[in-house]
Amino acid sequence: MVGLHGLMKKILFDFKNKNKMLNIRQGVFETNSSSTHAIVIPHVLISEYINELKSWLNEYDKLKIHARSYGWEHQYYTNFFEKVEYIYTMFCVMDNYIYFEEYMRGLLNKHEIFCDIEFSNENDYYHIDHEDQLNLLYRKMIVNPQLIENFILSPLSFIVTGNDQDDEYKITDAYMKKNHPDILNKNFTIYFKDN
Repeated sequence: MVGLHGLMKKILFDFKNKNKMLNIRQGVFETNSSSTHAIVIPHVLISEYINELKSWLNEYDKLKIHARSYGWEHQYYTNFFEKVEYIYTMFCVMDNYIYFEEYMRGLLNKHEIFCDIEFSNENDYYHIDHEDQLNLLYRKMIVNPQLIENFILSPLSFIVTGNDQDDEYKITDAYMKKNHPDILNKNFTIYFKDN
C-alpha cells in the first residue's frame, strides 16, 4: 500500500510530466487553467412556476443541501437544488453560511413550502474556484436578498461553468451572446466569474 507521501509524489510527478503543474500553495494544486462561470439572474419571478415548485417541494419531508465543489468543468446548473447548492457554497466560502441558511428557511416559509431543510458543509470538501471573483455578487445578495430569491425560484436562472483552456467553453459575454442570445435582450443580470 502506498502511503500518503508516496501518493503525493506520484501525483506531483504525473502533473509535472504533463506540464500542467505550476506550483503547490498550502497543499492546493494550482494548474495553468482558470475557471469561468456565469450566474444568470432574471429580474422578475414567474408565479405559476413558484406554485408548481411549491407543490413539488411540499412532497418532501426534508431537503438536504450540501456545499459542493465548482471548478472549471463545462457544466450547466439549472434545477432548484443545483442553484441552491451553488449559492450555499458561495456563502460557505465567504464564511457566512448561517445567513444563507436562515434566509432559505425564511424564503421557504414565505412561499408556504413546509418541508424541513438541512444544510451540510462540515464533512464535505467544498470550494468555488477563485471564489474571490464572486465578492461583488455576494455583496449584492446581502444588500438585496431579492437577487437570491429571483435566482433560486426562477426556471429561467442558471449557472454555466467552463474554463479558459478552450474558447468554446470560456464563459464570457461572447459565449453568452452565441449560446444564449435570448437572455441578452430580456430583463436578466449576468454575473461573470472570469478567473
